[in-house]
Amino acid sequence: MSTQEQRGYKPKRTSGYASTQTRETPKTPSKAPERPSKAPQRPSIIPIGAFALLLTIVALLIWLGLSPGGEEQVVPIQDTVPPQNALAASDIADAVEEEDSRDESTDEEPKTPLVDEAQYPYYYEEQLAGRYEAFAAAHPEIPLDDVYWMVGCDLDSPPYENVQPVSDPHSILALVNKHYYLPQDFQPQSIVRVSNCSMRQEAATMMQEMIGAAASEGINIWVDEAHRGFPRQEYLYQSYISRDGQAMADTYSARPGFSEHHLGLAADMVLLNDNFNNTPEAIWIANNCWKFGYIVRYTGENTHITQYKPESWHVRYIGVEASQTMRENGILSFEEYWVKYIKYSPRG
Repeated sequence: MSTQEQRGYKPKRTSGYASTQTRETPKTPSKAPERPSKAPQRPSIIPIGAFALLLTIVALLIWLGLSPGGEEQVVPIQDTVPPQNALAASDIADAVEEEDSRDESTDEEPKTPLVDEAQYPYYYEEQLAGRYEAFAAAHPEIPLDDVYWMVGCDLDSPPYENVQPVSDPHSILALVNKHYYLPQDFQPQSIVRVSNCSMRQEAATMMQEMIGAAASEGINIWVDEAHRGFPRQEYLYQSYISRDGQAMADTYSARPGFSEHHLGLAADMVLLNDNFNNTPEAIWIANNCWKFGYIVRYTGENTHITQYKPESWHVRYIGVEASQTMRENGILSFEEYWVKYIKYSPRG
């Protein structure tokens, strides 16, 4: 564009019909021609002010499109001048991260196991994981290994709640306690007399041997009471309630159906009171009964397991193999032995 055109100068046309007429090229005068007194009849296509503004905008856009080093950059307008309701890039990233964390927190994930799976004992059951966790949280003083077998015999339930029937009541290894009961019509097999009481044949034979062994060492023991039927247990339990109240009676007397005496495998020795504790007879029984397949069922060490106060006179026949295993492995309650060797087997 020439300087004259930039200043708005337009040469005078000879005709208004540009398409058919040939424009006459004026000769170059010796001096500049006079400027017409009036503007041409045809208006300017772009006013001077608008044209200058347009040039300014074009120059600005060209400047914005160049990097400091002079290289052209493509900068989207929406990125350089975001609308008022748009989020900054950092805000979008924060929102995405927050949404991801919310999704992770709401997704249900399996509970973290108490120990590594490779360290689970053979009597661990996956379906009891929730009960293990709840019992461990309620009793942090109990070692984790004990938690597994205690839950395995339902000791995480209150006494006499959620009870189950004994699976094999005629077995010498049947577990009867405040969580496992015998049917009311249960009758033990092969009952015989021993010390004017009744016991199952196998238990009675080993009891006679134990009484003889104690006598050879100057210790005089005998059986005061052994097998009891349901009516006898009901009578005793109700009399204890009348005397001491049910809460106290439950600490030393079983409810009908929940007594080991129904099995014909349990016996009360000599004196049935706390005066028997720490006597020569009680000490001898505690140290030697395992040799004849018996255990002292309720001791001071397992009160939190059996939920009975100690009874040094109450013994239970479980067989020599089981009583020896308990002694060699430091097992203090029949409940623990039952879970680890009867309900589950260490040999798979």
